[in-house]
Order: sequence, then C-alpha cells, then structure tokens
Amino acid sequence: MANKAHALSRDELIKILTAYSGWTTTNGAAGGSTLIDDKLIGRNQFVPNKTILIGSGDARDETQRATVFDDTTGKITVDPAFNAQILAGTLFRIINLPTGSSISEILTIVLATFDLVNAMLILEETGGVVTTTGPGTEDVVYINNNPAGVFKPKVVKINFTNQTAAETVVVRTHHRDEDGGGLIKDSEVAFAGVQDPLLKNITLQPNRFGVDVTIERTAGVAKAYRWEVFTES
Repeated sequence: MANKAHALSRDELIKILTAYSGWTTTNGAAGGSTLIDDKLIGRNQFVPNKTILIGSGDARDETQRATVFDDTTGKITVDPAFNAQILAGTLFRIINLPTGSSISEILTIVLATFDLVNAMLILEETGGVVTTTGPGTEDVVYINNNPAGVFKPKVVKINFTNQTAAETVVVRTHHRDEDGGGLIKDSEVAFAGVQDPLLKNITLQPNRFGVDVTIERTAGVAKAYRWEVFTES
C-alpha cells in the first residue's frame, strides 16, 4: 500500500508541475539563451513566464524562466540564459508554475520535488561495444556514475556472438548505496565457451547514487561484445 500511495502522489505532483515534456529537435543559441522543439510549432502561447527544467546534457538540472515563445519555429527564449548551449536531443520540461513566481519559490519547489520529477518514466536507450582486456581487469560495459536523482535502469543486453569455446568471461553488477561511496558488487555470473542463447539480459535495480556493469575475461583472447542498455528516468 505504501508503494501505491507514493506512485499516486508522484503522478499527481507531476501533473500539477509539468505543462509539457519533450526533446529538443535543433541546437539552440550558442550562449544557452534558446532551445528549440519543432513539436511545439503551432501551439498556443502557454510557454512564456513558465519555468524550463533541463533534464539532460551539459545544462542538466538547470532551471530558467521562459520569456518568449515563437510558435512558428518552436523556439523558446529564456532569461537569464542557461550555462551551456541546449543541443538537439536534450530532454526538457516546461514547469507549470504560476506567472510571477519568484526564482526562490521556483527553486524551492523544484529542489523539494526533484527526485519525483526525475521519476517520470521516460524510456531511454544507448549502447556500444566493449573489448575485453584480460584477466584481472573489469572492463566497464555500462556505468551511470553520478545520477542527478532517482532513476530506473532496467536491463543491459550483451551480445556473445564473438565468444568462442576458448573464452570465459565474468559479468558483474555494482550499485552505490550512499553519496560518494564505493560501487558495491551485488551480482556475478560467469559465461564459459560458446553461448546459447547469444544475447544475455543483465537486470538492473532502481538506483540513486550510481550503478555499473563490468565484464572480465578470465580465459581465452580479447573479444568485442556489443551491448545495449534501457533505462527509465
């Protein structure tokens, strides 16, 4: 019952605070004074005087007041500017705070509810390739070393197509349970020889202070492993 109550309060809070959530589609001004989302083209003038919260990129977690909205381009101008250029593909939210709210009021509300706002379930994906380097070395497959708030990594998928009968690797997950603490091992699985199925799913847990997945080759030669991670944040 406690978890259900928390979910309901979070959803109600997000409904009150968030007027719009999206991803920028074009780079904003170099000085950080604008951001652009072409999905806002043709929308009414609901943006000015609301607060823009940046959810990713170099200006992540910053908030500024929207002053001008161009509904022909989807461009939002803020004043003062963000401390970094808002590039295409940046997550942002238009926070539905009353016109005339002071900056201190905005910061109080945003900071007090930051973890809850970050808990919006937006599914994200990234991936790459890691090549094992040898016994005694844990090569990092995926890491979120310093999340800004509570987030929910779901699964890391590792492709074992290149592994032969000669290789053995150990996949480990680690979580940090306090700010500034070390990453603590919470699971370890060894995979020896040719695998069937070739794709392994490494499940991750909700996290606040950091998480990683590593791979260590304990036998055989260096091999490349393609990986993909899905997170909700």
